[in-house]
Amino acid sequence: MADNKKAPQKKKVDENAQVKKQVKKVAKKATKKALKNRNVQIAIAVIVILLVIALVVVYFVKPEIFDFILNPNTDNTGAGGNTNNGTGHVIDGASVVMTVIDVGQGDGIYIEFPSGENMFIDGGTEFGTSSRWSNITDVFTVNNVTKLDYYMLSHLDYDHIRYAKQICDLVEIKHFYIPYIFEDQLDNSSYYTSTWKTAYTAIKAETYTENGETKQSIISNSVGVFTLGGESWIMNCYTYDQADYPLPIDSHKKNSISPVCFLQYAGRTICLTGDQNIPGETYLNNKGYFDSYDVDVLKVAHHGSHEGTNKEIFLDKVDPEYAIISVGADNSYEHPRQALLDRLTSYTDVTPDTDANGIQQIYRTDLDGNVTVTIASAGTIDITSAKDSSKNVQAVACVMYGDDNNIEIVYVAYIKKEGEE
Repeated sequence: MADNKKAPQKKKVDENAQVKKQVKKVAKKATKKALKNRNVQIAIAVIVILLVIALVVVYFVKPEIFDFILNPNTDNTGAGGNTNNGTGHVIDGASVVMTVIDVGQGDGIYIEFPSGENMFIDGGTEFGTSSRWSNITDVFTVNNVTKLDYYMLSHLDYDHIRYAKQICDLVEIKHFYIPYIFEDQLDNSSYYTSTWKTAYTAIKAETYTENGETKQSIISNSVGVFTLGGESWIMNCYTYDQADYPLPIDSHKKNSISPVCFLQYAGRTICLTGDQNIPGETYLNNKGYFDSYDVDVLKVAHHGSHEGTNKEIFLDKVDPEYAIISVGADNSYEHPRQALLDRLTSYTDVTPDTDANGIQQIYRTDLDGNVTVTIASAGTIDITSAKDSSKNVQAVACVMYGDDNNIEIVYVAYIKKEGEE
């Protein structure tokens, strides 16, 4: 059984102060450089002009940060304000919060959106291993989950659907996203297991309550390109077109139907991959689906299998900075495979950009427990490990100056060590 103890309470990270601190830091550096010039007064005037231009850029690119700079004492603790997400990490109400739950050798991901909706993805553990159901219910309890707006099953392997019926029984679910089902093959045990058929029966019987009225839950098949979204957030998902959708005749085809989803909010992107593999990645890449995304956080495919997360057709296209692997300790598959870990640690950007070069940190649920990603409305991103606070990281939006005094918005990453204010 996993250790379900909550991580120690962290002191609140003052995002406003961090942004102001970074701006002051770069301004101080620019001032020092300018003072070396012959005319101090002109140098000071230049600094003032640069700061004004910087504020204008921030105003148009990241208005939330502009508000933070002008109103550092704004109280965000009222309605829609700060809450605790159950990881000892305080967040503001206008955030996307994703928890990759330690379910052992499997997947279980809970997401809350800034517009109030929530979502769960998969929910399973390897056959024959100890139940991790309580790890899921602990997250539900901390977040007061009684209803899910979205429940997505990436594919139908046991380690992704083991708890699907229990989730249906535990909470109301408004909208399901499930793989395309070949109904004429539903009784073929080579394609569809008894665990899936039990879950599918529960899904078709599910109802939810809205405005006092009981309604039948919506069931959508994850086929082709589909989009979920709410106020200020969007999730674009990609999988096989209907005409190309494979029968689940073997593990490779079962895994390859996993949608690759890009969750975007406040200029940040999280990529979710299920158990995607090279055949599926190749199909989606040939469609051009990976060409327009710059990923901040990648949920690594298939528990760190070497058969997915290909460098040329995936990593080089989406350019992630942080990676999370949902994996069980001492599993029989030797996940995460060393080849995959080497691929992640050696990865560098094909095209240099303003964010970090390569993957800065790898998280593993077998070592880190629950891993929580929080994207605030200002674009600040926090990643916390439930078991190892030295791996907690925050990337803060900041104005930076190049050598030629060009101004651009970039993100500065730094590690928050245990006990840091």
